[in-house]
Amino acid sequence: MKRPISIWLLLVLFIASFARGATILMQQSESEVFQLFAAASIEVVFFVLVSASVLLDAATVRYLWRPEPTGLRVGLASLAVGAAFALLAGLIAMAHPDLIRVLVIAAYEESGRPLDPRAFELATSNAAIAARTGVTLAKVALTAWLLVWNRPYFVKRGQAPFS
Repeated sequence: MKRPISIWLLLVLFIASFARGATILMQQSESEVFQLFAAASIEVVFFVLVSASVLLDAATVRYLWRPEPTGLRVGLASLAVGAAFALLAGLIAMAHPDLIRVLVIAAYEESGRPLDPRAFELATSNAAIAARTGVTLAKVALTAWLLVWNRPYFVKRGQAPFS
């Protein structure tokens, strides 16, 4: 079966998401996102969401490579977990502005760049955090639309979707 370009794009997106999630799991103590969840004392939620995301991303890659009707549902579930993770991380970040400031300062020091006070204030504001979360959720929505748009790719001949 010849794969359309949109399926190749989805493969790249889900492989990248899988790699990002696996890296976060392997280096959780160094992860800024883990530190956010730890500040809110919900490390277990972090591990559940990231583990579920990694497993669902891997399964979605498999279904994108060898399509089956279940693949569409698995892909949408993966995106739902990713959206929940992004939304929760954004809400925690807005609730812990001091931690965000510390993490941004550490990132500046690690890169060796001087700290620009105006850029620092802008990057650590709740409006900027909300905007970044919104952009992430918009990317998730576009990926979900692309998955649904490719629904025929997952459905075998003569079989109705979601049956």
